[in-house]
Amino acid sequence: MPSYVHYACLWLLAAALAAAAPAAGALDGAAVERLIARLDPDGGGGAGYWRLVAGGRAVMVMADEAHDRLRIQAHVTAAEALDEALLRRLMAANFASAGDARYAIDGTTLWSVYVHPLGTLDGPGFAGALAQVVNLAEAFGRDYASGLFAAPGAADAASGRALIDLLRARAGAP
Repeated sequence: MPSYVHYACLWLLAAALAAAAPAAGALDGAAVERLIARLDPDGGGGAGYWRLVAGGRAVMVMADEAHDRLRIQAHVTAAEALDEALLRRLMAANFASAGDARYAIDGTTLWSVYVHPLGTLDGPGFAGALAQVVNLAEAFGRDYASGLFAAPGAADAASGRALIDLLRARAGAP
């Protein structure tokens, strides 16, 4: 009878094989660049760093194929404007209503940010993540929600979901 160690080894082997195989439609830098051109013809950049406007908000996208990482971020406000109560509200939003995006501070700036393995993301997933980052930045001071799912009392949840659906359609999602 196989022991716990045998099951653990089999699970690790299966996980390693799954991680080694690229997902169908997985993104790389060239695919990210094509998606950005489709979502914002005026957007630009290259070599792993792009800027675009989505939902009326400037967004930065960084992709590092060597480390299999993707970051999408949008400026929210100056970090100095955040008192302890607001910081607690942001942390609560990260748990309850931010979806896959998060509020994060870097230096003197509060950002809406999404970080994910690049090779496991496809076009619709990228578009949905982009919309969540924009929605979360826009929701600062209101319902602090990404639009991924309706937060209790979130008046803007429907408009947030609309941006997710719009960008996914532009990215060629079914």
